[in-house]
Amino acid sequence: MVAEYRALRAAVLRLWAEDQRLVGDSIEDIVRFNEAIDQAVAESLAEFSAEVESWRQIFLGALGHDLRGPLTAVVFSADALASRTRDTPYARQVDRILNGGLRMTRLLDDLLAYSRSKLGDGMVIQQEPCELGEALGEEVELLRAALPGTAFGFETSGDTRGDFDASRLREAVHNLATNAAKYGDDGTEVAIRVAGTPEQVLISVRNAGAPITDEALKVMFDPLRRGSREATKDENVSLGLGLFLVREIARAHGGRVDATSEGGFTTFAIALPRGR
Repeated sequence: MVAEYRALRAAVLRLWAEDQRLVGDSIEDIVRFNEAIDQAVAESLAEFSAEVESWRQIFLGALGHDLRGPLTAVVFSADALASRTRDTPYARQVDRILNGGLRMTRLLDDLLAYSRSKLGDGMVIQQEPCELGEALGEEVELLRAALPGTAFGFETSGDTRGDFDASRLREAVHNLATNAAKYGDDGTEVAIRVAGTPEQVLISVRNAGAPITDEALKVMFDPLRRGSREATKDENVSLGLGLFLVREIARAHGGRVDATSEGGFTTFAIALPRGR
C-alpha cells in the first residue's frame, strides 16, 4: 500500500512538472497533495500495525489454549506419581516435575490474560461480596510458606468488605509481593497493608531498596518488561507480565494502581471502589 501511494505521488508530481503553466496556486496544490499522501500513508501504516498486533495476540491466545491440554496431562500424571513415590528416592524428581508443571500453568494463565486484554476484552473478573483483608491474609500465609527467606509483614485496618474478585486480587498481591522479594534489599521486610475507607479499600506493598527512576516508573506497568535490577532470590522464568496484570486487575474493578519510589522505599498502591 505504501509503494502504491509513492507511485501515485510520483506520477502526479511528474504531470505537474511537465505542465509549463505552473503558477502560485498550483504550488499550493502540490503542497496540499503531498500532505494528503503523507497522512494516507500514516493511516495505512497504523491500520496495518494494528492488524499485525491483533493477529499476534490471537496466535498467543491459541498457543496458550492448545498447550493447556498436554500440560494438564503432565501435571495430573506428576501429581499421581507424587502420591505413589513419597518417601522413595524418586520423590524429589517427581516434585520437580509437578512444581514445574504448575509454574508453567501459571505462566499460561498470565499469557492468556494478557492476550485477552490486548484484544480489547479486558480482564475478566467475578465480583462477589467478600472480606478482602481476610482473603489477602490467606495469600500472605502462602507467600511466607513459598518464600521462607523473606519476611512478610501484614496489617489490616478499617472495614475491608466490598464486592471484589478476591482470587484476582490475591493474584495481584502475589505478583507485587514476589517482585518486592526479588528486587528489594536482602534481609528487609516486605510490608503488605489493607485499609478500608468509607469509599474504597486501599492495598499497598512496600519494600526497601534502591530507588526507581521516574522514567522507569512511567513504563513499569507496560507488558513484557522486567525489573531494573537482577533478581537473585528467585530464578523462576517470568514473562514480564506481572505488573501489567496487576494494572488490569485494578482497572477491571474500576480502580487504579500507582507506584512511588522515594526515601529508600518503593511502594505499589491499589485503590479499589467498594461497589461494582
